[in-house]
Amino acid sequence: PLREFLLGLLGFQVPDVPLWAQRADPTIGTAWSEILPLVGWSAGGFASQVWYSYWVLGAGYGMAQERKWGERADAQRLRTLPREEAKQVKAWTRVVAWDATCALVIGTVVTLARRVDCIGDSCPRPQLMTKKAVGEIASGEVIEVSVDNPSSVEALPPMCNELNATHLETIQEPRCWKVYIQKD
Repeated sequence: PLREFLLGLLGFQVPDVPLWAQRADPTIGTAWSEILPLVGWSAGGFASQVWYSYWVLGAGYGMAQERKWGERADAQRLRTLPREEAKQVKAWTRVVAWDATCALVIGTVVTLARRVDCIGDSCPRPQLMTKKAVGEIASGEVIEVSVDNPSSVEALPPMCNELNATHLETIQEPRCWKVYIQKD
């Protein structure tokens, strides 16, 4: 359903991952597992940083006033902006705030699509959240579960069989464990 929707909306189809790429990296489930992080990075980084910076420089506001790099903004000029110019600044501030908010939401949703954060949670919550996440992904896709509860770390690998999934690896980090699970 999602694939057909995107095909109709965007007019193109995302190709399947080539067999040679799947052999080289078995954790690649679908092309979306490669595309979604890139989309999140682009939405969050490009939209809120690059375009905002160009707008500030182009308009000459703040430290870019009269193209003087590294100098403080002219506070007196900002306090005495003509009403029409102040309205334009306010309108652009709203546009930039809306753009940054959309980029944040898109970036957050896309980035977290493959991660389950169970830091601070105790049994059975990490197991329930993992079960839900595995149920929502396609066969071959991998999720990363972050836990800081030792009993949850021990409980997650054995439950993979009942989830039709495979425990790939558990990595201990300074503050938590990262458990990687692939749906069969």
